Amino acid sequence: MKNKKSESFLIEQLVFILLTLVFVVAIGIFIVRTGDNTAFIEQIYAKQLALIINKAEAGMESEIDITRLLNLAQKNKFNGNIITIDNNENKVNIKLTQGSGYEYYFFNDNNIVWNVNKEERKLILNFVKLEDE
Repeated sequence: MKNKKSESFLIEQLVFILLTLVFVVAIGIFIVRTGDNTAFIEQIYAKQLALIINKAEAGMESEIDITRLLNLAQKNKFNGNIITIDNNENKVNIKLTQGSGYEYYFFNDNNIVWNVNKEERKLILNFVKLEDE
């Protein structure tokens, strides 16, 4: 009888330790991800870029310094597209690591022609009025 009680106690303790370990690892991953502010900076740039797009009028051109984004992407060893602007879904995506990045929607109906110039470390935006069909 005593043997079963101690066996049950041991299993309970083992389960508790494993759950605690899983929790600590999850918290550690979260801290590492947010510790260098990558997720926060993705969010800031996506929202600011959407705001710039919403305020723009047809015929305007904007150049935005993206040195900070390029440096963070390089630090995270990410070589993909750090900025994506989808005219069909009116969506901006900033991605500095592997994963989905941060998406934010804009409301401007202009067509946005964009280019990332990595040599000059700038994002170039041209706003073109959509023709009525």
